[in-house]
Amino acid sequence: MVVATIVMVGGVAYELFVREDDAPAHRSITEHEGTLHWTPRGPNPAPRLSERFWTWSYPAAYSSRVHKRIGVYFRDERIGFVAAKRVDRGTVWVYAWIAPEFEQLALNAVESEPVETKDGPRIQIYRVSHARPTESGAA
Repeated sequence: MVVATIVMVGGVAYELFVREDDAPAHRSITEHEGTLHWTPRGPNPAPRLSERFWTWSYPAAYSSRVHKRIGVYFRDERIGFVAAKRVDRGTVWVYAWIAPEFEQLALNAVESEPVETKDGPRIQIYRVSHARPTESGAA
């Protein structure tokens, strides 16, 4: 217990005093942990867009990270782009075009998030499931 406390205090002290760059620490997309679970607050505001584009929903707080034409990425590969977004009832709805060769990957995406990177905002797919998708799939 004492050792754990010393390690924790040492880590905080390092972050506050020893780090040489004064820029705020941004989490690397390769260091992501956890899954963003979100249930939309209301129905899809643009169901016709969902007929043409892949559709994801996130908390409205992510709206500033989502713009038309930003990329959708898996690892460091751009697999598509945002075609439109709608904000409604605390939810930002993202309508994205995914390249045909990556549609199976998008269908199996189980963890994604709008993120800021040094190159600008993007939708990052962190994890895909290799299990068979259910009929209530992601698109």
